[in-house]
Amino acid sequence: MSRSATRQKIFKTRAFGLSHSLIIALIVLCGFIAPGCNTADNTSLNLPIAGKISAETALNLLTEHETNLELLVIDVRTPGEFAPEHLKNAINIDFNAPHFEETIAGQNKGNTYLVYCGSGSRSGEAAELMRQLGFARVYDLEGGLIAMKQLVDAGLYLESCGCD
Repeated sequence: MSRSATRQKIFKTRAFGLSHSLIIALIVLCGFIAPGCNTADNTSLNLPIAGKISAETALNLLTEHETNLELLVIDVRTPGEFAPEHLKNAINIDFNAPHFEETIAGQNKGNTYLVYCGSGSRSGEAAELMRQLGFARVYDLEGGLIAMKQLVDAGLYLESCGCD
């Protein structure tokens, strides 16, 4: 092998090693940065992975994740109950509808969910069903919309759809 060929081989080996070192460094760096970038991470609120949460905690969750597409708010009341007043950006999936379980099962199991109803009864059943279906991060608003409306700041998170 010529001296030039040997140099090229050494250069390629060092370059290959260097590129692997850079990749590993980037992976390690991303490991430190990425947790802070995960918008569905609820550790700053000291929340359990799932379960019942108070209206105050729900309000904090909504405030912290106001523009988070990975936090989905599900109102399990009937469309008639939903229309006049519901939490901002909530979607309505009626717990009493015949295809409720099928509709819920079609949701992304990797998202975080805040489920509520009027008083907390239907949402408790819906949250339990979601956990049985494999959803890991499901929060049930204890006391439902009634509890949420008692908070002074909660009015900022109520809206109506103007449906007739």
